[in-house]
Amino acid sequence: MLSVQGINSYYGLTQVLFEMSIEVKAGEIVTLLGRNGMGKTTTIRSIMGLNETRNGVIFFQNQEITNWPAFRIAQAGLALAPEGRRIFPNLNVIENLIATANNKNELTDPWTVDKIFALFPALEARAGIAGNRISGGEQQMLSIGRALMTNPHLLLLDEATEGLSPLLRKQIWSSIVKLKDNRQSILLIDKNLESLLRIGDRHYVIEKGHVVWEGDSAQLASDEELQLRYIGLG
Repeated sequence: MLSVQGINSYYGLTQVLFEMSIEVKAGEIVTLLGRNGMGKTTTIRSIMGLNETRNGVIFFQNQEITNWPAFRIAQAGLALAPEGRRIFPNLNVIENLIATANNKNELTDPWTVDKIFALFPALEARAGIAGNRISGGEQQMLSIGRALMTNPHLLLLDEATEGLSPLLRKQIWSSIVKLKDNRQSILLIDKNLESLLRIGDRHYVIEKGHVVWEGDSAQLASDEELQLRYIGLG
């Protein structure tokens, strides 16, 4: 579904990604792991056309999308729930969900507001409340719901549970498991290793803009030295 092959990305003159290569197959949950500032978010941004890439290529469903404008990449079937949520603060929950909703990929069973409310029941009770007046956890649910309303083939989640209480994190992970059960392809960044090992099919560990390890959950769970060196315990 997604193949990133040897891309380099920069912020100004500073190179952040070095020959970055990852892939996501249909129906997989793939995670990007590593400490802060190692290039995980830049990888996501580069895939979505928000960071210019040099060298290398990005293919999505066998079509090259390298350095396409972000809106074209979204139309092709990728959706991002970004770090920091970035919902529309002055629109209510329903307005946020329908603001960018579309089914350009003509899915036979598209996401609707009611389906989002079924996935995130807490949002239904807040349907008419402005985005800046709901809790951080509800904003995260709304950010994911808004991305799903574009009916993407691939969902990108950047820091899916950052800053949330244990109860809200549990609710978010539960929703991601339901998406996995429905064969939604997901590329995911988060710091909760225990949950990522439970739901992830494959993992990439990133250090200073390089992929230093890739493998499945069983391999990662058994390698404590790798976890301590590149991921940490927190």
